[in-house]
Amino acid sequence: MGKIGLTGDLVYECDPTKATDPTYLAGKPRCALGAGEKLSTVLGVMSQTDNIEIENSPIKAPDNLYLWGSYLSGSPGKGLTVENYSGRGKQGKLRLFGGLIQSTDQLRGTINPSGALTSGYMETYDYDLRFADSALAPPNFPTVTIFDVQKILPTPLSFREF
Repeated sequence: MGKIGLTGDLVYECDPTKATDPTYLAGKPRCALGAGEKLSTVLGVMSQTDNIEIENSPIKAPDNLYLWGSYLSGSPGKGLTVENYSGRGKQGKLRLFGGLIQSTDQLRGTINPSGALTSGYMETYDYDLRFADSALAPPNFPTVTIFDVQKILPTPLSFREF
């Protein structure tokens, strides 16, 4: 219900991106699929009222963190955060493979003017296409198959020629 603290990698036993790679499957025969099958292993992490936070204390999350699954922070102003992102030192890459649903994008690291990481994480995201049509969703995870427009917010656009 409240804040969810992450202190380590969350990855599947079988990498869905390598489910047809014979070299990978040689070392992980349990991950082999039949023709046309998709790996059905998925993870859903949801906080209804608060952030999903990569923690700094009491346990500091590791450098180069891997998060697989769909992450949902369901309250206004909430999202995937990094505790003390600006004071924790460089931690490398945060690799999210899956989906991220948040009200407000949160800061998860800082970079210097040349683009080098100075604190927290540098993020990389890869969407797990298995979530694309809602046919495969984490257990008890809120999903919809029909979308309805609730409100239209016009945004004035402008441009400047150079």
